[in-house]
Amino acid sequence: MGLIAEYDTQLTQLLDTLQAVPTMTVRHDEIYFTPDRSVKWIFWACGEQQSEFEAALDTDPTVEQYRVTAEIPHQRLYSVTLVGSPEDFTLSVFNELDIQILDATHSYDGTTVRVRCPSRETLSKLRETIEAKYGKFVVRRLYREETSDMSRYSVTEPQREALLCALEHGHFEVPRRSDLRTVASKLGISDQALSSRLRRGTATLLRDTLAQKTTNEE
Repeated sequence: MGLIAEYDTQLTQLLDTLQAVPTMTVRHDEIYFTPDRSVKWIFWACGEQQSEFEAALDTDPTVEQYRVTAEIPHQRLYSVTLVGSPEDFTLSVFNELDIQILDATHSYDGTTVRVRCPSRETLSKLRETIEAKYGKFVVRRLYREETSDMSRYSVTEPQREALLCALEHGHFEVPRRSDLRTVASKLGISDQALSSRLRRGTATLLRDTLAQKTTNEE
């Protein structure tokens, strides 16, 4: 069973934007390193002041560039390249410790994150890293995840949605019925974001099934 932790912190990324438009919130979707060592953040901007939010992004010192990849009433899906290199972010620590971000919500007065940790030791290491970087790490809730057919596979909801959509549209068939771009358009995300979700989701499923079976047999 995994250890689920919910904690509050204060990120510097997008802080100027969210303080300029305090009625808006940002809902985390995906964050990853690109081959050219950029940091790409995919998120939903939620609220009615979308134009003001985008204007604030234009002058935000933590944003290198951005584009809107999908839009529904009062929500836009952004693909943002953040200023800085991988060493400037704590994402590598999540990867090293096998800590999975389940969801995160950002607003002008702080960030709330829910993660799945392998152990209390890894959570303690995460706390040390976050406190050193951002100065705040306050645990809201801490509980053991119940074992069930749904919870034993630790793919995130966006990864699950991407895998099932790709399967449904024949992306894994030979020959393929749908290419990456077609599946991405069905989900309203970029090709790169879909590729990342499929890659990470597949790796997670392999760890949870074949790799786990091999470990148990040993």
